[in-house]
Amino acid sequence: MAGDPSAVVFRRFAAALLDYVIVGALYLGGVSLVGVDLVADPTNPGGYRWEGDTTSVAWFFFLTTGYWVLTAVVCQGLLGWTPGKLIWGIRLVGWDGRPPGLARAFAHAIVVSLAIGVFGCLGAVVLLAFVAFNKVHRHPGDMLGGTYVVDAWSMGRVMIRTSQGLQAGPPAVTRSDVVDAFGAERAAAILAEPDVGGRPTQPVYDKQRDTYVVWRPKQEQWMEFDKASNAWRPLT
Repeated sequence: MAGDPSAVVFRRFAAALLDYVIVGALYLGGVSLVGVDLVADPTNPGGYRWEGDTTSVAWFFFLTTGYWVLTAVVCQGLLGWTPGKLIWGIRLVGWDGRPPGLARAFAHAIVVSLAIGVFGCLGAVVLLAFVAFNKVHRHPGDMLGGTYVVDAWSMGRVMIRTSQGLQAGPPAVTRSDVVDAFGAERAAAILAEPDVGGRPTQPVYDKQRDTYVVWRPKQEQWMEFDKASNAWRPLT
């Protein structure tokens, strides 16, 4: 263990700020490129409106939305990073320390986008407050998407929630790892029971610890097999 991998609040804020600076630069570049202007309009709820050729406006929003999908959903879902997160050495992961996938990344991103898009700076402050004061540093987008933002070193490790916060546990063992270690027939027996929320309810071999780990749904706790006492004990 190397401390709480989610204790990256400052870097998370800096990464988000960098991402929005990049988006802002693209917006300004897009405005210049397609000839779209932002003009004052007291009748509009936001006080401004976009003005320009209809086709240009459509292309402008298509390109900027495409960039949001590429970075906030695709890159985060498949790789765990946006440009800001990559530069600051943090990643978006699921419970297993791996990139969360497109659906979870979308859930995470849409909450952030709506909070800031609708409420502006107030929405950003609320999200930051959640991150700063939550034990595992999650905001509503993380809770909806089942994600964590962690230091890059902890990628691939099981995220273990404790009363003190978050810990990076042993490397997450996939089904293919079990097949490689035991062969297809033995692996089928080990993985016979269905998963609960993606967590193995049958023991899975952890190569680094040279023992088995298992998720116990009733206790909501990870356990490891202690060879010395020949018994299961809470993962440490």
